[in-house]
Amino acid sequence: MYLELNKNPVDGFSAGLIDDNDLYRWEVLIIGPPDTLYEGGVFKAHLTFPKDYPLRPPKMKFITEIWHPNVAGKVA
Repeated sequence: MYLELNKNPVDGFSAGLIDDNDLYRWEVLIIGPPDTLYEGGVFKAHLTFPKDYPLRPPKMKFITEIWHPNVAGKVA
């Protein structure tokens, strides 16, 4: 997945390893899409993959404060 993202980047999204020696911890940047409440925003999150991925889903934690109806409370 890491190599694919580098070869074919996605508009408004960037991801990379937090530590080059740990494939399970990623840092993600999401750019708010145009014509939405999030336009112009830059949102940072950490994505942690479990050792038995893909049998269990990764966990995502927003580092940037964000409000979203699917994210409960203040996320920091």
